[in-house]
Amino acid sequence: MRPNLVTALYHAYGPPLSKPIPLRRHQSSSSPPQWPNSSHPTPYDILSAPRNETYCKARFCQLVKLYHPDSQNLSSLPSAIRLERYRLVVAANDILADPTKRRLYDEHGIGWVHGRRSGGAVDEDWRRRPGSAAGNATWEDWHAWHEARRRRDADPSAAQHETGNVKVSTVLIHFVIIFTAFKLLVPESSSAKRLRLAEQQTAAIGDEIRRTTEATAGRSMDERVHQFLRYRQDDEKLRHRRNANHRVSTPSTDVVKPSNRST
Repeated sequence: MRPNLVTALYHAYGPPLSKPIPLRRHQSSSSPPQWPNSSHPTPYDILSAPRNETYCKARFCQLVKLYHPDSQNLSSLPSAIRLERYRLVVAANDILADPTKRRLYDEHGIGWVHGRRSGGAVDEDWRRRPGSAAGNATWEDWHAWHEARRRRDADPSAAQHETGNVKVSTVLIHFVIIFTAFKLLVPESSSAKRLRLAEQQTAAIGDEIRRTTEATAGRSMDERVHQFLRYRQDDEKLRHRRNANHRVSTPSTDVVKPSNRST
């Protein structure tokens, strides 16, 4: 190296360092996730991806390097288990990275064949999922279902609003059931009974007046007067009979005092 160049570098950068600068290795800010404890993990469980958030491939890259068959990071793990987990990681990323495949999996459980549950359990989970098409029986049901999907795709907040409506409807249904059971099991109060009996008596009197009016509508004046007198006489007899029965059924409260006779 020329002396002039060395002198220029010395004046520009100063004297050389006695120790070399150590190289910094890139360290990830987040450690790779642990493998799910479930025997049948879902793609979201494997990649630790929330269902309602945008998918990020950072976890996928970490797991691929961790479980790759040629990797030496987990040498204590059997090769068969490491290979199976590697396949599950790749399959989960294949579903979550594709919006179409992810939608099919979220709505119908289609596309995930690795570590899947039994067909009955998957079908039951799909039927209970909000927005499922399992309850569509008529053309109107399918039309409403497609309209709901269209609104949800156009407005992401519509799905949350629909879920809120389902929860509110469920709460209202439970409230109606509890209120009906309470009305059937709890006995009716005395005031409510008296009010109900008064309403029944009023309705009976109205029916009697209506029948009497209809019966006397086509009669002459003499016939109406005769009918009125007979009805009044029958009413007096009935009232007299009720009073007699009441006197017989009511015990006397008078106490008979013994007579004080002088002997």
